[in-house]
Amino acid sequence: MNKVNPDVNNLISPIVYDMTRIKLAQDQQKRMGVYNKNNEPDDVKIAKRRCVHIVFDGSGFNIAIEKNDEGKLVCACCGREIATDFSDNAVSKIADVLPVINQLLLFGMLNGLQRKPIENLIALKMLLPDAAKLMSHLCDYVSQENANARTKDNVGAEYQTDLFGNGITGLR
Repeated sequence: MNKVNPDVNNLISPIVYDMTRIKLAQDQQKRMGVYNKNNEPDDVKIAKRRCVHIVFDGSGFNIAIEKNDEGKLVCACCGREIATDFSDNAVSKIADVLPVINQLLLFGMLNGLQRKPIENLIALKMLLPDAAKLMSHLCDYVSQENANARTKDNVGAEYQTDLFGNGITGLR
């Protein structure tokens, strides 16, 4: 967690505290056999919408992910899937949401939707292009990091023989 910007750390600390408290309560309810995710109080449902998928476990901040029965990564706190696809497909998914938001905004206004939901839709509409751009940059970064890792693994591989063991360069 040492890569998290200190300003971001200050922003997410109250959220992490709330989600840690919720996760501890959920774990206790699961052990007692009384946990039902469909019967949560409204404040818990709202807190889960803000989840940043990190908890405090006493020794520090940790990522709160686990694999579900289908092998997908999910948050141990809010239960939402965490995608691991770093490709243009992920950027396209964000872009595909924009027409639906526009539809909801326009027809919501025409059919009497209240001010607060309209404000939220406008804010979301303004943020989605930035989110798509950030995802594109993240995809580029991850693919470059993966390429660099593969290059480091391959350095000296051409010299690897049974005679020399792990290669002449010893970088492997």
